[in-house]
Amino acid sequence: MNRTPQSKRFWRILGPILVYFGIQFVGQVIVQTVVLATHMQDLVGMMQSAQTEPYPEVVAALSVKMMEWMMEYQSLISGFLALCTIPLPVFLFWRDRKMERAVQLPVNKVAPLKKYIWILLFGVAFCVGMNVVMVMSGLAMKDVTFLNVSKALYSESMGLMLVCQGLIVPIAEEWMFRGVLYRRCREQMKFWGAAFSVSLFFAFVHGSVTQIAYTLILGIFLAYIYEKFGSLKAPIFLHILVNSISIVLTKKELLIWLCSDFMRMAVCVIGCAFIGAVAYVEIRKIDEKPEVFV
Repeated sequence: MNRTPQSKRFWRILGPILVYFGIQFVGQVIVQTVVLATHMQDLVGMMQSAQTEPYPEVVAALSVKMMEWMMEYQSLISGFLALCTIPLPVFLFWRDRKMERAVQLPVNKVAPLKKYIWILLFGVAFCVGMNVVMVMSGLAMKDVTFLNVSKALYSESMGLMLVCQGLIVPIAEEWMFRGVLYRRCREQMKFWGAAFSVSLFFAFVHGSVTQIAYTLILGIFLAYIYEKFGSLKAPIFLHILVNSISIVLTKKELLIWLCSDFMRMAVCVIGCAFIGAVAYVEIRKIDEKPEVFV
């Protein structure tokens, strides 16, 4: 039983969150400064031409233009901010594991590498199936914020997106949300309480209604995979897989092809549900019960 005072337990969760977003805020300021510097001539021109306009309208126009400039580099910005935050969760993760080893806390067994085939199958089924369901439900088409961000994001090259959104961002997020926050919540809660709490926060970080619904479900599965496989490599692998498949589906217009025919969508959803269910059953069979001490 954890006898850490309530206040310390509270800051053990909130502290990393505040530092994490503090780093992102500083990184965002740096990015905005660089973006403004690269568009300084345009900015000066807009201010000179708007001297006769009311001040609020000028500010609003500049804000919109700034947002457009930021959207041009969305993947690069996301990758840069992720790289800025990685050292924090890596340090906290290894410090927590060092403390666990010092008091000889039992840890879940690490699943063998051959079991990762079930993550691969589950990830493909989840990503393709959920993307099609989002289109079928009309949720994605009604979410203006999601559509605007997606339009800007997917206008960039697929290679850049795969490196930034498909690799760097998932690694950074998994170190923080599963490696640190979930593990620390798990000290105080049972699986479902810790998984749902962290996944809900993880979802709201992503902003739009569509992304909140998608990432809430994904976050719970990421926590479950971490629990069953006993290694942070497992949720990192699943997260990279899901993000990368989403990028390829969109950039290669495969999602448009899948969703252009109702029968095709129905077969896709049923097939993905079947494959996902089989993979989930096999993952459930993995014995994660602690057997050794770290």
